[in-house]
Amino acid sequence: MKQEQQTVIQVRQDSAITHKVSLPALAQLPKGIQKLREHRKRHPAPFDNIKRHKDGITRYYSDVSAVCVGEWVISQFTPLENQWVLLYPLDADEATSSDSPLLWYALHVKSGRVQREHLDNIEVLLTQFAFECVKSEAVYLPKSANINIGADSEEKRKPAPFLSVKSQYLQALPNKYLTQSLERWHRPALISVVCLCLTGLGTWLMLINNPPQITLTQAVDPFEAWSQQLNQTPLAETALRQSQKMLSNARLLPNGYQAKTLTLGGNTLSLEILSTLSSPNRNTFNRWHQRYWQHKQAAKKIVWNGSRAVLHTTLYLPPDDMTMSVLGRYPEKLYEQLRLLGIDELVLNQASAVGQIENWTLSGKVTSSNIATLGNIAYLTQKKPVFIQSLTVTPNLENEVDMAFTLALLGVTP
Repeated sequence: MKQEQQTVIQVRQDSAITHKVSLPALAQLPKGIQKLREHRKRHPAPFDNIKRHKDGITRYYSDVSAVCVGEWVISQFTPLENQWVLLYPLDADEATSSDSPLLWYALHVKSGRVQREHLDNIEVLLTQFAFECVKSEAVYLPKSANINIGADSEEKRKPAPFLSVKSQYLQALPNKYLTQSLERWHRPALISVVCLCLTGLGTWLMLINNPPQITLTQAVDPFEAWSQQLNQTPLAETALRQSQKMLSNARLLPNGYQAKTLTLGGNTLSLEILSTLSSPNRNTFNRWHQRYWQHKQAAKKIVWNGSRAVLHTTLYLPPDDMTMSVLGRYPEKLYEQLRLLGIDELVLNQASAVGQIENWTLSGKVTSSNIATLGNIAYLTQKKPVFIQSLTVTPNLENEVDMAFTLALLGVTP
């Protein structure tokens, strides 16, 4: 790479390649200034850049001033696809083979928002972005790049337009594409702080003369809160794996029957079965039910309620001696993992702590997803204190499912 006069900065990612562009960390947050404040508190950084969207907030943050390359790329390049991936060499107009020593830039965009970006050699990027390439509608590369992006993604390959992704140019981008120092004090901000202080002083003087009535509230016992969760709510992993199994077996329902909606109520999973014929074959249905749900090796019996046309099973609740662990950054990590999995309308909320117990809720929706998504979410929550409060799964005619869920995450504070 050509030597520049500026200081070489090491990328904040798992790469041994040194270059002159630093990418910031990226977090997708729900709407609301409170969520941004909470994230800044949990992930402090001297530099950040906030992008506001109709459906949420994107926060870029870094230890030094960094370039939000993805934001600049989507301002220059707007494909027709809703979800796409860009692979482009840095400090070169184009590459000719996967053996090139050049540093490459990878970008994943969905609904006009940067989902993920990374700098590394092309082999590492092809591995790390394999899932995104499969899920996306298009994968853009330089026209002459002789790079194998995988059989599942090759048909989505499209030529990328020329982009001046050179270190010297990227570092000279306007401030709106850079993370900015949070220690900048401007006169208007200082005036606002002074006004707030005066307002607070006035309120304090009023309270001295008119003290408010004190209302005593009964504190919630941490042990009771934890015990109640264990005794009433199943673990997410248990419910999601059983749901996947029920819906998978429902695909083998005899002619005349169709799975409608699977729901969770308390610790009971119920799958509604519709009769699509006026006189379906009950005998064949009974054989199906006996084979998959009533044999001796069945891990959990599935009961058929003929009057309600519902299959239901009672899920095992967590053991009373289940150990509570420290959550740390797991709630935000799970949020990011589900977002990359394609879950939409994610909302992460933190409730007031009960003693030393942290209490989070994470809800989301997904449409036209593969049934394996249930198993994927179960895998992400296994061996974690993640409970499931609600779940609705509806199969569609394309052998896919629409799903909505709410998870509860409990753990002790560090």
